[in-house]
Amino acid sequence: MKLIAYLFIGLFATISQAQDLYDLNPTKSSVQIEGSSSLHDWEMEAKELAGNFDLNEDKLLENLIFEATVSGLVSDKSKMTKLAQKALKIKEYSKITFKSSSPVGIDGEEIKLSGFLTVSGVTKEIELSLRPETDDNGIKLEGSYSLKMTDYGVDPPKALLGAIKTDNEVTINFSLLFES
Repeated sequence: MKLIAYLFIGLFATISQAQDLYDLNPTKSSVQIEGSSSLHDWEMEAKELAGNFDLNEDKLLENLIFEATVSGLVSDKSKMTKLAQKALKIKEYSKITFKSSSPVGIDGEEIKLSGFLTVSGVTKEIELSLRPETDDNGIKLEGSYSLKMTDYGVDPPKALLGAIKTDNEVTINFSLLFES
């Protein structure tokens, strides 16, 4: 009987500290990766996205998880798609992920969100600058982040026996809509 009472109290305490779960709407979200090479600038789009976060009773965003599949990274140049997926070691690491490490308020024009970015099996702690927008449809998070591929163990792609070289730095631009 005591066990049932403790379970009931635990369930009630959990319900009273309710959080709203927000899921990523992939059709209303976008992620582009931009870079340059010795020949021209290039861009890839992440086509397969997933993610969610909790909004607690204090209106703090927490437990954000975002992922993009490596197979869903595409360029309008099929050769670039293949080179990038190979460089990202698609056979060993199928996803690029970000997991937030601390709660953050979503009020204000710009917020800082700390977390862990994992690319090709290498995880680094980063800080994202985000512009949040809230409305009846949900919460949109927009921003960009630049990184060096070699920091994540990724060799910048090359083509034509190394005659065309991709620059090491890329910029990730994102607009993510999360709905409850």
